[in-house]
Amino acid sequence: MEQCETTCDLWLYLFKNLHLLDRIPPKLNRKLFRPVFEVAKICNFTDVELRKYEANMKYLNDYNNTIEYAKKEGVAIGETRGMRKGVAIGRRQIGKLLALWESGVPLAEAKRKLGLGKLR
Repeated sequence: MEQCETTCDLWLYLFKNLHLLDRIPPKLNRKLFRPVFEVAKICNFTDVELRKYEANMKYLNDYNNTIEYAKKEGVAIGETRGMRKGVAIGRRQIGKLLALWESGVPLAEAKRKLGLGKLR
């Protein structure tokens, strides 16, 4: 381990000696190498431990998918409500605009009074 000078040297050392390690050496206790030790730990699980681990991972995956689905549903509901509210406001504004215009107020002035920009 002391001869390892580069990251490549550390990788080679790790792959050659992983089966001999019973703990993570300080030089390899870095974010880059931790996943290898996690996989090695899982590979050494007993059948019971592996079933528990897999059940736990399935639960976490289901939970995360449920949360993601709920977020998407919430956004869709919010967008629908926002569109309905926007349409209702637009209809009211158009009604007010038409009422002013029909009462003889020039369209440009009616738009200004209602705070409306260019109508498309």
